[in-house]
Amino acid sequence: MMNMHHFFLLFWSIIFLQEFIYAPDSNLKETADKAPSAEKEEQQQKDVEKENVRECIDEIVAIIYGSERTRVLCRSELVRLSIDGMPRTFRGIVIEELVYQDALRNHMPIDDAAVDKYIAGIRQQYGLSEEGIAQIFLQSGYTYQEGREQLRLVYAVNGMTEYKITSHLIITREEVVDYYNAHPIIEEKKYNIEKAFIPFNLYEEPTIQKDALVHAVKQGNADQFEWISLGWLKDTDLLAHLRFIVDMQPGDLTMPQETDGGFELYRLAAKSEKKQVSLEARYKEIEHELRRPKLEKMKVQYENTVLASAQIICFDKALKETLYQDTLSLTQMS
Repeated sequence: MMNMHHFFLLFWSIIFLQEFIYAPDSNLKETADKAPSAEKEEQQQKDVEKENVRECIDEIVAIIYGSERTRVLCRSELVRLSIDGMPRTFRGIVIEELVYQDALRNHMPIDDAAVDKYIAGIRQQYGLSEEGIAQIFLQSGYTYQEGREQLRLVYAVNGMTEYKITSHLIITREEVVDYYNAHPIIEEKKYNIEKAFIPFNLYEEPTIQKDALVHAVKQGNADQFEWISLGWLKDTDLLAHLRFIVDMQPGDLTMPQETDGGFELYRLAAKSEKKQVSLEARYKEIEHELRRPKLEKMKVQYENTVLASAQIICFDKALKETLYQDTLSLTQMS
């Protein structure tokens, strides 16, 4: 019979074997339970990261609080071309908006009827159809309705520029005369030259033909030749073979000279001595020259006035610096 000692030894052996055999299964089960949990946590982390990473389609760069309306300006508008296909600046867009609001404040007619009339004028000037206007809008990235609104802005800006600037810009005759005297332009001597070419007569000796031509010139019958005007030539533009012209007087002409294919003659139709260009001839040019700096100064003054009339919140430091850049230019022009 099994004594008590053997019984306990057998009992503990069985317990030991059970733990040895079943322990690995238990560990595998625990590992299996944990694996899905780790994968799930990793996937959740990826989902969170994906959720946090969003594509920025556009952003607000400024808000313009004007007297007539508030406009939100997005970055996409900065890269959009103007209606005439030219690049735009942040300052230009802001000024355009504020001048438009100034037009509204001054009750300028910029309703649909005014826009229709403006478009009709463009169509007539350039010979465009309605479809042609729409195509121009499309090439600049605008729908037809957006294009109309852009033209409304252009119409308003042009009208206010005329009303606030151009109509007040006056150049006096005294200013023109002062500029004329301070910046004289001297005109060189000029010669109005004519040339005649008489081809060889196949039935006559060249010497005999030349004698006949010389006789005609001496008799004052040179008008029978076909004269071609070479136009007015400056003294410095005369070629070497035409330098003899400077010693001639109006109406003088050369004797026929034999050349390839016939004879040629030159006649001085008129000449102009070296002189100062007259005030009347330069008046418009001087007036335009004097208007340019005044116009630029008044333009900057007006732009700074409309800028001061609005509250502009700009979220981009670099753009904000460009907004008031012409203030320095105005100080320098004063």
